[in-house]
Amino acid sequence: QAATLEAPNEYTFHHDECQFEEVRVPLHQDRPDEWVTLDPEEDDELDHAVYEDLERWRQEAKDLNWDSIMDKLHAYYMDLKARTKNWTDPNSYLDFVKCTCAPHICHKRMVNMVDIFAQRRVQCTFCQCTPDAIRLLQIGFLPASPITPQTAFSLPLLIFHNTLWKHCHVGVLPFTDALREWLEPRSERLFARRKRHARELRKPFSAAVDLYRSLENQTNDLINHVLRLGPQDILASHSCPACFGPRPTNVNDYPTSTRDQLIICLDGNFQHRHHSKASRDYRPLQTPRIFLHPKEITQATQMI
Repeated sequence: QAATLEAPNEYTFHHDECQFEEVRVPLHQDRPDEWVTLDPEEDDELDHAVYEDLERWRQEAKDLNWDSIMDKLHAYYMDLKARTKNWTDPNSYLDFVKCTCAPHICHKRMVNMVDIFAQRRVQCTFCQCTPDAIRLLQIGFLPASPITPQTAFSLPLLIFHNTLWKHCHVGVLPFTDALREWLEPRSERLFARRKRHARELRKPFSAAVDLYRSLENQTNDLINHVLRLGPQDILASHSCPACFGPRPTNVNDYPTSTRDQLIICLDGNFQHRHHSKASRDYRPLQTPRIFLHPKEITQATQMI
């Protein structure tokens, strides 16, 4: 019995009726569907304004946290500075913690400790009776943040950097890069959070340097207040002998035209440029004592 063949319908596909032509694309020619040209996105002023507000509020919150513990931190700083002779005695790395809290109240947290000789992740003990910044100061370190600090730098390291900064030009970024290259072979690498590369120390080290200099300025202001030094006395203690020093013994060796004259040289670099959108420092301007306040410059300009 012959097999019944179905009649072809309109959906039957015949290979003989279709011919396929292979399109060859040269190897050096790009396919048009593989490349998409994206127009450059312009900065949105609204997004930038929101970002600036967030950064400003974040900075103000950090400053508020620092202000809440700064007085107490400065008191401990002056006490430990006297005990350790400005962290030069062998007891500089001793533990000066005097905590009587129960063990169940205390908690432990890993902190990146950077010293002039080594850097390590250390499990530090904190409690409710002492702020974290003061607890780190009691073991010879200054934190980079006031609340739950993750990185701290030793006082000998900060003193060394401050001395180096006084006598030569040293930037924070090259100093931290050189410090990391020096310490990693001698101790261990401090990894970034959930990463395998080394942690960037520029920002936390800069914050610790600012904290150290702020403590030093408060110490100097307190000494001037206790000694009842006036503005003229303070200026004399920080100025050159040409302003307040005694006359030289060989004064007759100088001509009369220049014997008792003071030469003031002004040096200014007017080539500094900073893009307004690149700034992230929203703290108010703090003018050191040896610099003129912008208000005084404005008054002098108006008088001229």
